[in-house]
Amino acid sequence: MLSSHLATGFLMSIAWFKRANGLAWLAGLGVFLHALAIHSQSLPYTTDELQYVAWSKDLDWGYFSKPPGIAFALWLWSTMDPLAGELRFFAQLCYGFSLFISYKFFREDGQSRGRALTASLILGSIPLIGFAQWFFTTDALLLICWLMALALAWRALQASQAQSAMLWWCGLGVVVALGVLCKHSMVFFWVGMLAYWVSIRSSMRQHWAGMLLCGLVFVLLLIPHMLWLLEHPGTTIKHLIDLQQRTLQPGEESANPQSLISLARGLSQALEFTAAQWLGLGFGVVLVLRRRKPLSGLQRWLLVHSLTVLAVFVIQAGVGRANGNWALPATFTLGLAILANHLQEVPDDSAGVEASGSKSKLALWVISNLLISFFVSFGAQTLKSLRPESLLWIDRIDPFHRQRGWDEFDRALAVLNKPADIPWGVSDRDAAARILHRYGDGQIVYRPLPGAKPNHFALRYPYQSWATAQAAQSSPSCIWFLARDNDPAQTRRNDSIALIERQRLSGRTETWVVWPEACP
Repeated sequence: MLSSHLATGFLMSIAWFKRANGLAWLAGLGVFLHALAIHSQSLPYTTDELQYVAWSKDLDWGYFSKPPGIAFALWLWSTMDPLAGELRFFAQLCYGFSLFISYKFFREDGQSRGRALTASLILGSIPLIGFAQWFFTTDALLLICWLMALALAWRALQASQAQSAMLWWCGLGVVVALGVLCKHSMVFFWVGMLAYWVSIRSSMRQHWAGMLLCGLVFVLLLIPHMLWLLEHPGTTIKHLIDLQQRTLQPGEESANPQSLISLARGLSQALEFTAAQWLGLGFGVVLVLRRRKPLSGLQRWLLVHSLTVLAVFVIQAGVGRANGNWALPATFTLGLAILANHLQEVPDDSAGVEASGSKSKLALWVISNLLISFFVSFGAQTLKSLRPESLLWIDRIDPFHRQRGWDEFDRALAVLNKPADIPWGVSDRDAAARILHRYGDGQIVYRPLPGAKPNHFALRYPYQSWATAQAAQSSPSCIWFLARDNDPAQTRRNDSIALIERQRLSGRTETWVVWPEACP
């Protein structure tokens, strides 16, 4: 299995660690053991991951809620992993490459190889990365593009020769465009860069030609995707609008946005988002915040850029909606800048109380990071083993509650031996993703529930289109429907073929009903 490469890579890196200090070993072993522990869990893929795999089999310039980058990346990955059985290892490779770019940043900032390696491993220990590697999402690709763009922009701004600067600016346009093709939030990179330009506007006159070239390359590379968006107006743009509309609760007054209730709700959402970013960096990051020396040029660039983008998302969380992972690249960059400045305070050759105190703070940060990461990953299972009688509260703290039980669910469906000429009818994204992954493109028809928001399956496999096509061909419209048994108006339990159960960590089961429609 591909996951065995983790152990191989670790053994090959032993020589590199020979001169590393105890802090590097602490962070390195912690990161490695957590990564290895992830592969010991047999968690099914998320609905989004299965949807991305389906997209990778039908490449296009865009999809319902995402640009084409993740589908293309999975298409390339399928050459080594045809069955898509090691997506988590792919995610770990992506985040590992991001840590390598971070290592280059520390070296650029004047740190020795050993200290740059240690700092990169410390960043690898933060809960933000610890939890993100459980899933292969657009964030894994976005972080690579974000860090590469930061590096290219810095090189372009520091270039002394116009010709070399133009090459860096051109490369920046390419990388930011690739980032947008991976996740649309990459466009916020320009917001952080604009803030930095304002802070150093006196020295920006010499870069106007390069910036224009960068913008031109950026726009040209995005033209195919922008044309796709214009041809599919009911997909990505509408999806983003729907995300913001979901923040309004039933009965909540939306006509008076200045009301105290609306203001309090916005503030609480902004505080919750900020707390999530703090948790992502680890609570121990406060131990290394004290700054005695002025920021280096590179640190200033990283800090201004990351804080600006974070501020945008905090405001977005307050006035609408912003998921905690939306700011992942900016939060990671902030951690990089904070750590770089902390290391600057204690030179490589320093000793005594100051150096010892610095290492102690960093060690406490690493330990707190690893404890948080392991608790988030395995805390619910551990508590369940200690409290077997626990019920719903275990599911509420289990970050993987939406993934558990689907393997047994798939096996139960396979036992039914559904005829190949009868498709599955579904009204749920979770079930649709599993059906599509297991049975293929021609075995799914989607009939959304009344009032449901549009999604990829509703647009790609609409029930009405299928029923119309069957009627035109005078073919029987027999279909096996599958739905949760929580709405008697939507299910026909009395006519059911089978009842399928999906078990949660708490032991609570979720029942699904399979029943035929228009079948002889």
